[in-house]
Amino acid sequence: MNGQKIKILIILYSIFVTQLMGQWEQSTGTSGLDTQALFATGNSIFMGGATGTYRSLDEGQSFELSNSGNDSIGPTRGFTSDSLYIYTCTSQGVYRSENNGVTWEQKSNGIVNLLSHGIININSRLVHVSPGGISISVDHGENWTSAGLTGTDVRCVTHIQDTLFVGTNGQGLYKSGDWGETWIEINNGLSSTRFRAIQSKGNTLFAGGGVGSGVFRSTDYGTSWELLLNGITSSSYRGFASNNNLIVAGSFTDGVFYSLDNGDSWSQINEGLLDLNIFDLELSNNYIIAGSHTQGVFRFDLSTIIITPTVTNPITGRTWMDRNLGASNVASSSTDINSYGSLYQWGRDTDGHELRTSSTTNTVSNTTSPGHSKFVIGYDNWISPQNDSLWQGVNEINNPGPIGFRIPTVAEWEAEKLSWVSSNAAGALASVLKLPMGGARSRMTGAIGNVGNFVGYRTSNLNGAESRVLGISLNNVLIGNRARGDGNCVRCIKD
Repeated sequence: MNGQKIKILIILYSIFVTQLMGQWEQSTGTSGLDTQALFATGNSIFMGGATGTYRSLDEGQSFELSNSGNDSIGPTRGFTSDSLYIYTCTSQGVYRSENNGVTWEQKSNGIVNLLSHGIININSRLVHVSPGGISISVDHGENWTSAGLTGTDVRCVTHIQDTLFVGTNGQGLYKSGDWGETWIEINNGLSSTRFRAIQSKGNTLFAGGGVGSGVFRSTDYGTSWELLLNGITSSSYRGFASNNNLIVAGSFTDGVFYSLDNGDSWSQINEGLLDLNIFDLELSNNYIIAGSHTQGVFRFDLSTIIITPTVTNPITGRTWMDRNLGASNVASSSTDINSYGSLYQWGRDTDGHELRTSSTTNTVSNTTSPGHSKFVIGYDNWISPQNDSLWQGVNEINNPGPIGFRIPTVAEWEAEKLSWVSSNAAGALASVLKLPMGGARSRMTGAIGNVGNFVGYRTSNLNGAESRVLGISLNNVLIGNRARGDGNCVRCIKD
């Protein structure tokens, strides 16, 4: 009887449907504050507003003033970080901290207009935007040089790899692929010329227009834009935040909206918000952090939004993501290119390096967060010294999976393999996991090879300086060793 039950058991497939069971909670120490900027890095969250800089060390539950050395008397409107410092931009220019915000020092030499609107770090370049245009620093903020759009009121900035995208107050959107040497207007399809928020999510751009316009999306690097209307209001949008699964938008009248399908449809989450005028948003580990105009900071527990498509193997009893990390769909064949997903260097987080189109660098990182989106080539490992504590569980450093998911172990892959009808590419595709042949990326050249003929799936296990990988070829499946610097596919398992 039990055998018959096993035979008739179908694959247990489930999508963790969106369920809103929680609500926003106000962060202590922020009631009544005008919040204009949020930034999460490591275990810290920074908030900036009309009264200076605040810091949280408990996932946004509480904030304390962290303004020593920062003499700004006007709004703080942006933060970023690199491997050495935290930066904030204020009405008095850029300030830098070498001790995680305990003290700050002004670093504004060369900035024409100190009334700052935003700042980001791209591959060790700091990009600052203001009513005077754009400035760039390549020496950790010690000196700044003009990078174009002089005299233009630039309000926001983002990037896709090394291409800059900015929004202005009255002249629409621009992009530059040469670090500000030249700028191109990218306003096709826009009904607004005023933008205070712009965000990249993979290779997709989202821009928040001025009063009554709404959210616009581009999937072709800004060449054309479309207004998003499904479930989202035509308001003014001043803040975005995103990860692999989620894009969140903050409106200046209607609160917070989120999308799980890259902006195709949206839902509203406002229960518990005391102010629906949202200036900025951030994602920090398990929370959405929202900064409001008059009531400070609020946080929303992401574990109450279940968003990950899964599949369960009835033989092993384990639940997995139904597709590779970074893939847009479940594999329909071994060579379904939309199912291949991203190629991760072992132990590295989702920072853009995993994209198949990411550029390369031959500079090894000395921190667990390189601060850029480039694939490191020329070495066996992307980080020096090597760090064996990465990827060791759902809550450990650089876990790239969604909330509640992690990198599988060798033993978990071995158990899945035993349930397949054959130990080859055909068996991998016919399995519960429907594994495609997405190839691998070379640590030495950055080239992607063997697509359609081979795939390596990462494990959390190590063998000395190398990592353990489930390798699938047309005729065989085995666990082998690969350099940590190689790029391999990731399929996450539910913890």
